[in-house]
Amino acid sequence: MQQLGFIGLGAMGGPMSKNLLKKNYSLLAYDIDERALREAVNAGALKAASVKEVAENCEIVLLSLPTSEVVEEVCLGYDGLVRNMNKGIIVDMSTTDIAITENLGKKCREKGLEFLDAPVSGGPEGAKAATLTIMVGGKREVFERCYEIFKALGKEIHYIGEIGSGQKIKLVNQILVGIHFAATAEAVFFGVKLGLDPNIIFEVVSKSAGNSFIFNKSLPQIIKKDYNTGWRVRLTHKDLWLALKAGEKYNIPLPLSSLAANLHNSAMAKGFKDLDPACLIQIFESMS
Repeated sequence: MQQLGFIGLGAMGGPMSKNLLKKNYSLLAYDIDERALREAVNAGALKAASVKEVAENCEIVLLSLPTSEVVEEVCLGYDGLVRNMNKGIIVDMSTTDIAITENLGKKCREKGLEFLDAPVSGGPEGAKAATLTIMVGGKREVFERCYEIFKALGKEIHYIGEIGSGQKIKLVNQILVGIHFAATAEAVFFGVKLGLDPNIIFEVVSKSAGNSFIFNKSLPQIIKKDYNTGWRVRLTHKDLWLALKAGEKYNIPLPLSSLAANLHNSAMAKGFKDLDPACLIQIFESMS
């Protein structure tokens, strides 16, 4: 199989890279975190010293990066992918600002490169189990060329449309995720303050109309007070604010998203940025 480049080996990119290695892809990997890079190398990846080295040696490069600004720098910086790839495909699997994504597509076209935005859903658990949902924007023929790569990483692979459409539908998903985290925290806090056992709340609601993927995931963590799962408040916070930014640009009212984003703001201010968003219940506890 051809050599792939993989940049960004964190909570999502790390296990994703390992799943590609399990499928016998040759991987040239890079991350600024030496520990994460060493872990990928121990799993069988080749070590790159820079983004430029990845660009010069790979025709398909996958990105899994924490912010839009980092994606933009990796792609458009002086030693970045667009300047230093002669041909090939950049696949951004991060959750990235729609305007930045569309601009990256434009810059790639000008250089003769292809670009796909392919954000994922499923969290670190889905990344480890290769059960991610992957939402892809870009040319259909480029999507089809990368389809087997996506199949090594996820269970649900969806072609959405033109460049940027993957990010758009990911933000639809993240609005629901952010609101569900906030709603779960508020509802469980309400029940506990009324004297209900949280185990009973879980037993009943998980079989009722109020259930959701986030409720099912979060309440057991709330019961155990275990908020170190690999999901991060700062990432849900970032995604909600990306949605609000798009809402402002396109004149779309998002009042519930704004409330959820502000609750995440409070968690960030409390120093919870690297905890699972199930910890939002602690914000309600601090307000009581």
